[in-house]
Amino acid sequence: MSSLGEVCHLIRVLDKIAEPRRNIYPGFNKAHVFLAIKWISQSPRSRFFLEKNLEIGEASVKTLIRRLKEEGLVETSKYSGSTATEKGSYIARELDSHIRIYKAVCNPTSNHDLLSIMPNVPPPKEMIEVYALRDYLVRSGCDVSLIGGYHSNELHAPGIDSNYIEDLRKCIDASVDYDFKAVAKAVASQGIFVFFPRNKLSRCLDGILSFLLSKC
Repeated sequence: MSSLGEVCHLIRVLDKIAEPRRNIYPGFNKAHVFLAIKWISQSPRSRFFLEKNLEIGEASVKTLIRRLKEEGLVETSKYSGSTATEKGSYIARELDSHIRIYKAVCNPTSNHDLLSIMPNVPPPKEMIEVYALRDYLVRSGCDVSLIGGYHSNELHAPGIDSNYIEDLRKCIDASVDYDFKAVAKAVASQGIFVFFPRNKLSRCLDGILSFLLSKC
């Protein structure tokens, strides 16, 4: 599994693709780039698929695909759509190992139905560290989240009632059940977890990416 230092340049690739050009911002963010590469690496994807699942317009998808091609991450075909190159598959694989996203099998609080785990990132131990991450989430439009971390198999959630920590642990264990070995290995060291609503996936993920970029 990549360390944060090893994955920083990959996050910068996402940032470069999503950056404004000629003072014009594209209709997508770093998270849209992350998700597009991830999905395309799994199987060739059409523009329609990306429009529907990224929830962005046709013009934005065309711009996104063009920029992915400029970076050598995808190839396109009139018949099969966008296909990941070896470089694109590598970036998708490495990013996915560092930012894992799961469907939460329980809602620790209302509307928190997705769980992101970031292995090997120092966890928040004080409220000020939670606020630092939350600031990045809020700036990206992710104004509803539950943030915590783990270190040496101990779960930490500053600001959360200690009686609720065990429920959180059970929720995380159940949510990552099919990927348990990989996550258990990560939890044995350190990392951060964030619960957030599914309907704010791109916003919350963009905030997470911005936070990680700030650590580079």
